[in-house]
Formats: sequence, C-alpha cells, structure tokens
Amino acid sequence: MRGGLRARIDRRRLRRVARDCLAAEGCKGSFELGLLLTDAGQMRALHTRYLGVRSVTDVLSFPGEAKASSRASGGRHLGDIVICYPQARRQARALGHPLADELDLLLVHGLLHLLGYADRTPARRQAMWQRQEQILHGGVRRATGGGQRGSRIGRRAVN
Repeated sequence: MRGGLRARIDRRRLRRVARDCLAAEGCKGSFELGLLLTDAGQMRALHTRYLGVRSVTDVLSFPGEAKASSRASGGRHLGDIVICYPQARRQARALGHPLADELDLLLVHGLLHLLGYADRTPARRQAMWQRQEQILHGGVRRATGGGQRGSRIGRRAVN
C-alpha cells in the first residue's frame, strides 16, 4: 500500500479472488501479478500519466508478458493492477456493500483487462461487466464468504 494508507486488507482473500478469476477464464499454470493499493493523489498521477485523464479512477491495469491471452501458462508476469483504496471505500459506501466486495470487483475488473477484455464501447463494456458478475457470483463470492449483491452493470464506469 502506498501513500501512507493504513488499512486492514485480507491478502488471502484477494489471492483467492485472483486465482478463482484466472481459473474461471481458463488460465492454466502459474502467473505473477502485481497489486498496489494506493491513495487518490497517486492514482490521479497514474491516470494522468498513462491515460491522459486528470482525475482519480478506481482501478488501472498495466499488462505484462502474458497479456491478452487467457490460455497463457508458465510463471510469466501477467501484469500489475492499481486500486485506489479511498475510491473503492467511497464506492462501497455509495452502493451499500462491504469494502471487501468492492475490492473483489475491482481486482476482477483489472484482471479481465489484463486478459484482453476491453470496455471502451457500450457493447464491450456490457459484456465485460456481465462476465465480472458471473465470476463474482459464480464462484469468487462463494469461495470468499462474501454476500451477494445486485448487478452493477450500468451503475458506474470502471476504468
């Protein structure tokens, strides 16, 4: 965690979510994945630098060696995911669900980007968000003991 954040993060849960997401996408073998939880200032700087957008976003993905292939195998670096912890906390409160569930969603969203999913058009966004929900409600949510929640498709944009 960066930016002086002091939070209780269930690292085992996040590892389990990542493993379950990769398994749901048919990924075999072992992968390395970087995950950074940071503050709003750092996230704004990254969003500006890499996407040219001068605002805070909730999640950014940076592909590694194994990008865009859900069938890749070996111990390759899949990529890095950056989550803005304060933004995730705000979104969880606004939507009335636990912060852990929001972190799960943002991690899955970031992983799907690393596996080649895109959400730049309405049709692709809907397909990606539907897949997120299938993964979260079909296995990740049960495996981590989190509660169910309604669909988030169309509620907000996730980068």
